[in-house]
Amino acid sequence: MIKTEKISPIAFAAAIMLFILCQCKDGSEHYITLTGNAQGSTYKIVTLLPDGIGEDSLAAMVTDLLGEMDRTFSLHYDKSIISAINRNEDARLNTHFKEVFLISQEVSYNSGGLFDITVAPLVRAMGFGPGSFREIDTTAVDSLLKFVGYEKVALVEGRIVKSDSRVELDMNSVAKGYSVDVVSELFDSLGIESYLIEIGGEVRTTGSYIDRPWRVGIDAPRDGNIVPGQELLAVVEMYDDALATSGNYRNYFVIDGVRYSHTIDPVSGMPAHNRLLSATIVTGDCARADAWATACMVAGPESAKELILENGLEAVLVYSGRDDDVEVWISDGIRERVRLISD
Repeated sequence: MIKTEKISPIAFAAAIMLFILCQCKDGSEHYITLTGNAQGSTYKIVTLLPDGIGEDSLAAMVTDLLGEMDRTFSLHYDKSIISAINRNEDARLNTHFKEVFLISQEVSYNSGGLFDITVAPLVRAMGFGPGSFREIDTTAVDSLLKFVGYEKVALVEGRIVKSDSRVELDMNSVAKGYSVDVVSELFDSLGIESYLIEIGGEVRTTGSYIDRPWRVGIDAPRDGNIVPGQELLAVVEMYDDALATSGNYRNYFVIDGVRYSHTIDPVSGMPAHNRLLSATIVTGDCARADAWATACMVAGPESAKELILENGLEAVLVYSGRDDDVEVWISDGIRERVRLISD
């Protein structure tokens, strides 16, 4: 049975952020922590060291791999593969780009187009990509929509083919999750049996933390709650799982008193506007979790529930209820692994 629960009547207006709860206990001295910058954000990795590999060597492997992700997916790097594609150059695609493209098209199709990597012109126009344009011109949005739609781009014989040269791609809503998966695959290949990898709030775990599950705290989506772990909404137990979240907490701007979320509705061309405050998706890989979290934010709470059930996902949805209540919906498959924290 799927339950909907209410927590204290606070006017939340934010997205879920993730905070890793790794409490020190006997055996924790065998774990190392790696931190750094990646994908325009930060990363934190808690892991056992594999036999024969030192901490510095492992850190160098992670740094090299994440650098490759930036050279593939970063819109802020002129020489990245995605930047070349957006300039209509004959870019040579690597395996990472092809995999993320196919995952993106899969989620686009299964979500009815609510997730779409061709929103790049709209993202830039809203000021969320490279550039600083912050005006929303509905006429301009209408014209840009002509070049938005996942069916307008395809992977053909190892090349990206567009229906119009003005179609551009933005993979930010899936690339962080995919980067988590790639680091996870590296660790698996090294025989590491216990780790937690987090990049920009997207998480993947394997094994357990000593003698208990990994525990990931979900920050309460409230204005002013900017310090991870300061105010938690829930704690999720994780084993061999991937978890990603999307919402409207940090990445937004205000024009004439109206807050605009960074999540763009590919159908209307405007920032998504509905009662869903945040969506956390738990599934087998972080790339799909990342993409589906974005799709749910566009869909709104009721449609998001349908998408989750239809596509075999698990989720924690936080949305505005009546009388300024905040309601939390938890899918049945992870209900026993989620502990809500009330005021």
